Amino acid sequence: IRLPGAVMPTPKPPPDHLLAKAAELRAGGASWDAVATQVGRAADTVRRWPAAYPAAWKKLLRAAERQLVRDATAESVHTLRRQLRSDDEKTSRE
Repeated sequence: IRLPGAVMPTPKPPPDHLLAKAAELRAGGASWDAVATQVGRAADTVRRWPAAYPAAWKKLLRAAERQLVRDATAESVHTLRRQLRSDDEKTSRE
């Protein structure tokens, strides 16, 4: 029962580590349902986090995206070097 004039309590923000994990998963292309499973929250709940906590979400998502780019760059360089150093002449040439 809701009393007239009663104010709905503000939901408690998720712990920083869960918000960071959700941002990392989204930056990596995970669906909201997959994010929800990984962080142990309902999909509707995690789907609202970017709007409910915009400053924190943007900061964490940008950090996750930067890390994703760094990881992809390092992996690409490693793959190219492995191909260039291959004993198979055709692999190293192509």
